[in-house]
This record gives sequence, structure tokens and C-alpha cells, in this order.
Amino acid sequence: MKTSNLFNLYSNFISLNSIRQHNRITNTYTRILDLFLSTDHFNVVCQQSQFPLVPEDPHHPALNSSVSLSLQENISVKQKSEVIKFNFYKANLQDLYAAVSSVEWSFIESIEDVDVACDYLYKIIFDLFDQHVPKCSVNTKRAKYPAWFTKSIIDKINEKKKHWNLYRKNKGLYHINKVKNLRRAICSESRNEYLRFVNNSENSIKYDPKKFWSFVKTKTKSHVTLNEMTYGDDVVSSPQEIVNAFAYNFSTVFCDNNVPGCDNNSDMNTNICDICGDNNCVSISLQKVCNITSVLHLFSINDDDILKAAKKLKPNLVSGPDGIPAFFVVDCIRCLLIPLKYIFNLVLKSSTYPYKWKLSKVCPIF
Repeated sequence: MKTSNLFNLYSNFISLNSIRQHNRITNTYTRILDLFLSTDHFNVVCQQSQFPLVPEDPHHPALNSSVSLSLQENISVKQKSEVIKFNFYKANLQDLYAAVSSVEWSFIESIEDVDVACDYLYKIIFDLFDQHVPKCSVNTKRAKYPAWFTKSIIDKINEKKKHWNLYRKNKGLYHINKVKNLRRAICSESRNEYLRFVNNSENSIKYDPKKFWSFVKTKTKSHVTLNEMTYGDDVVSSPQEIVNAFAYNFSTVFCDNNVPGCDNNSDMNTNICDICGDNNCVSISLQKVCNITSVLHLFSINDDDILKAAKKLKPNLVSGPDGIPAFFVVDCIRCLLIPLKYIFNLVLKSSTYPYKWKLSKVCPIF
């Protein structure tokens, strides 16, 4: 049987389906004709029966078998490294912009708390996003493949890994041949995709110099993520502790604002409007200030200031911690003038910065 094609077909069938043959009991002619096949999920024990129910056939001995299902006791559940975000590539921008322009913002001027006003602004915007922008899951896990690897290459790598594991287990010719063919295909495709990636990077650098650093980042193996840092005698490990350590370190280089000529023992409470004569400026209490020329005059924010600042934004899909892309602010800035102008002036009037706007992405640069 070993020299026939039937044996090769049998071996390939065993390897392809990842099954095992458990019967090792030979017949009178030292052959095995009765096959007992199962997958790895079953524990099978085959023995020759000492008490056959009927007279034995010389070609087929009586067998006893016991079968038990093997279950993994410790099944590790992988945590999903995905977050749900708005997919602005597929957003209905026309209906979204129309909905933003129809919002009546006059109610926000009755709110005197900066954080409450900011929360209402975000609530309305995100309610409109829910209606007109679809969501998608984004994998937050760091990519383990180079930037030029396509989905086709990654699928072939996973398939090659699967066949290699099956070959190590069953030593089947089918699996080792698949591994060799997939390896050749992966090398060929990755070589072509890398050349295409380099050419595209060289062409894009001419128009966007930032693409150069993106290309450099793909060629380096180091990452900016810090596991732990030492500040003084303390070792900080969590991201929040590391950021706070940097903030405290930088705050030590500042000193108290003691203006020359001031009497530190005096306690002055001066209003800018009383000195500059402009009733439109924001009233600010000054503590221990004698020379008014050293004071920064903060006037109220108007529509032109907001429009001028919006023109400096790049209309791209990049968003901050709040999840609102820059292009949305640029396109809808005239519809957002009323709430933004009121919140900005409320910040100056109350000397309180909204909590949502204090959040930022901190990334160390080496």
C-alpha cells in the first residue's frame, strides 16, 4: 500500500483535514484495514477486544475503543483593541451642513457657566454627527506589519502560518508545498509593493514635506511610547503620571510675577476699563500690579477674530481629543460663530477655561 497512489491520497487527506488515525491493532496478516479517525479535539484509545461478540474475521479483529472530548480549561479571552469612531469619509456632508445651519443657538447666551455652555455645544454637534455620519471600528493596536504591506500580503502571511503549524503537527506534503508557494508569492508581492511605496513617498515629498517624516517613521523600529520614567527619586509608569511629572518639572522654571516698582505688601485691585477708558474690554482684577503698561489688554472677541483664526486651520480629517475634524470647523465656522464667540468671551469674563478644551494629546519627541 505504501508504494501505491492510494497511500499518497490517504496521507494528503489526513494532513489536509488535520485528523489522526488511532487504530494500531493489526490483523492476522499484519495489516491494518480498520481505520479510526478523529480530530485533535477527541482523546481516543483503541484496544483489541478480549471478548468478541461474534467470531473474529482474520482481516478485521474485534476492537474496543473509548472516546472523550478534550476541552481547554483555560480559555483566554482577548480584549478587543478597537474603538468606535465617526467615519467622515462616508458622511453625508450636505445634509450635515444643512442641519448645522438650521440650529438656533440663541439659548446658549443664557448660560453663565463655561463648562455647561461648552457641553451643550458638543452635545448638539455630536447629535448631528450621529444622524449624518456613519461609525466604524478602528484598531488601536500598533500595526506589526510595514506600511507597504497590503491586505493581500497579510492574508497570505496568515495562511502560510496556518499551513506551517499544520505541517509541524502532521508532516503532510500538502501543507509544506503550500508554505513554499505562499512564501514565494509573499516575497514577490512585498518587493513590488515596497518599490511602489518608495516611489509614492518620493513624489509626495515634493508637495508635502511632512511625508518625509512619515517615511522615516516607517523605516525606524523605535517607538515614542514610554513605559516608565524617573523623576527625582520617583518612578512613574502610567501615562497620566508621566505627563504630570513633565508639567511639574516645567512649572518650576517660572517664578512669581513681581513687577519692578511694586510694593509686594500692597494689595491693589485695579480695573483695566477704569484706566484705558474702553468699556468694551473685559474687566480683570489685578493683584499687586503697579505699572499698568505691563498688563496685557484683553478685549472682547468678535466675529472677525474667529473667522481669521479659522482660516489658519488646515481643512483635513485630523481631529483632537474631542473627535471633531478640522475641516468641519472650517466649513461650518459661520454657523458656529454665535456659540464660539459667546464661549470665548465668557472665558475672558470669568477667567475660566473649559475643561474639555484642556484635554490634549501629549507625545514625547526624541
